Order: sequence, then structure tokens, then C-alpha cells
Amino acid sequence: MTLRATDAPDYFAQYASTPIPVINRTGGGEAKLFLVGEQEGDLIFRYQPNDRREIGVPLDTDDLLLYFPPNESLTDAVIDIDDGSYERAIEVMRPYVYPMVGYLTIPANKFNIHPYVERFAFALVENPGSEDEAAAFFRRVPLGKVSPEFNEHAINLVEKLVEQGKNSDALAILNKLPLTGANSILPRIIRFANKLRKEGNIEEALFLYQRAQDVKGAPEAKTATLWIAYCNVLLDRLETAKLFLEQAGEKKTSDPDFSLRQLILGRIQLTMGQTDKAMAEVSRGVVYTDVGTDWAPEIVYTSGFCYEQLGNPDAAREVYNEVVLFYPKTEWGKKSEERRAALPPPQPKPEPAGEEAS
Repeated sequence: MTLRATDAPDYFAQYASTPIPVINRTGGGEAKLFLVGEQEGDLIFRYQPNDRREIGVPLDTDDLLLYFPPNESLTDAVIDIDDGSYERAIEVMRPYVYPMVGYLTIPANKFNIHPYVERFAFALVENPGSEDEAAAFFRRVPLGKVSPEFNEHAINLVEKLVEQGKNSDALAILNKLPLTGANSILPRIIRFANKLRKEGNIEEALFLYQRAQDVKGAPEAKTATLWIAYCNVLLDRLETAKLFLEQAGEKKTSDPDFSLRQLILGRIQLTMGQTDKAMAEVSRGVVYTDVGTDWAPEIVYTSGFCYEQLGNPDAAREVYNEVVLFYPKTEWGKKSEERRAALPPPQPKPEPAGEEAS
């Protein structure tokens, strides 16, 4: 049985309170101490792990400088990761790395723990069978305050979790990821949202589209607004869908997502029982649909469905044939096959009139 992240061993409970040996170089000195915690903005140190005497150093000290001295076992484990021996490295590194996670908000130029945590995180993601531990681990990593490598590892983990059907764990990590910056993962977020939507996980997809919409100035944000409207149509929230359509604004026929807007308008009209109006909206969108867009199979299928509902089975059949031909492996290709099979036989074409005898 595969464990969920919530069922994995709690290594944070086991190791997080372990004192970290450091050399405190703050202020130009050099003192061997043990970092044991943080309290009211101060880092708390002891001279020995079990010593009751403690000293505090403010986190905001300008010249704060801490050095973690790695031992040979830890150094060898990092080499093992570079060689692909992930499982062995993970076992060795756990007692060292889990205590470090709580201090990742200290900038890397002030505390040298970041590279060790990053290598451990990479190994967890890459090691088959460690996905649950990795999911629990990344829930604690402050992804908005660490180097971009952590974000890349996190999104790679998300993709693996999705493949295993662990969408809740994947969403928990995605919710922590920053969507802006030089290495924005926004396009990958949109792809994941699209995948959830196609699988019928509409509420989860809606959550991600809403996050993407909040990224001001990003081209994906505008399309995300349309997908929010689309999801609300599926959830039978027509008034909400209309509001987001209005927010997305009018589209020119030259806009890449013009036909997506027309599809949404058509689906709203279908839900309201206005098939003729739906046909008008969808038909206009089909004319300007790029065959490679994500929604192309659906808008073409929808035009066939409208023809069928309006009592034109022969035209519907032609459209369904097109969807089956160009998009056979999609949901809409399969639906087209089903609806085509249920149509009445095609009407015989009238014989051409014979030539009059001269």
C-alpha cells in the first residue's frame, strides 16, 4: 500500500529539535556553539547540546554570520547524490537536514546550510518511492524565501504526485510556490490546472486558475480569467461566470483566446436552453479557432451538438466526423463517436435531374 504524505514517518518530529553545531562568526569572532531554536526574533544558542545556559543573537543583526561545519559522512552523502545514489544519501542526511529546515529564512550568505538542504530535497524528489516524504518535507520549506532550485524541485515533485493521483498533496505544495519572478513557474501551473480540469477536478483547477489570475501583467493571467468563467459554467454558477467574462473583457478575432471566450458564451447559452444563440456564439468561435489550442476539440464538438439539437443531424454528423478525425484520443473525440452512433441514418441525397430529350 502506498503511503500518503500525511501517513509518512514524521521525520520533523524525530529530528527538528536536534541542536545544530555552528561556528558563530558574527562580529568577526569565532565561537563554537549549538543552534537550538528561535525565540522572539532571537536565535538561541548553547555552548553544549545539553547545556542549560543559553545565549541569544538577534536575527536582524547586520553582520550575522554562521558556519555549519560538515563532517565526512555528510560530504560523502552529497557526493552520493551527484552519483545518483539517492536512497543511501537520504538515510545519512536526514538527521542533519531536518533540523536545518526551520532556519532556511536566514539568507544563504549568512548561514551555509542552504546547499545541503537543497541537495537533500533534490534527492527526495528523484528517488523513486520517496514522494510521500518529499511532499511532507516541502510543506515545511519556505519556498518563497529560498533559491529557485527549490521551486524547480517542488514543481517536479508536483508532477510526480499528480501522476500517482495524489492531487491534494500536489495542491498543498503548489499553494506555497511563488508564481512571479525571473524563473516563474506560472506556465506549468496553468498546465497542471488544465490537466485537473480535463480530469473533472473542477474545484481544484479553479483554485489554481484563481492563483494564476492574481499574477498581474502575466499573459497567462488573462487566459486564467476565462478558465475561471468556464469552470463556473461547469459548476452551474452562470452569474459568476458572466462576471469573470466581463472582467476578461472583449476579445478581438485576432486574439489567441477569442474562440475560448466564444465557447464559454456558447456553453452559457446552452445551459440556459438557448440553443440557437449558443450556435451563433460557437460558430463564430470555430471560424477563428487554432486547431492546436487546448479548447479546439470542445468548441468544434459543441458546434456539432448544437446542430444536432437544432434538428440538423447530417450537419452534426459532419462535425462529429471532423472531431473524431482530428482529435480521436480526446474526451471530445470519444463523445463525438458516441453521439454520431446515435444519430439517425443520413438522408439520401436527391438524384440529379436527368437531361431533357432533345
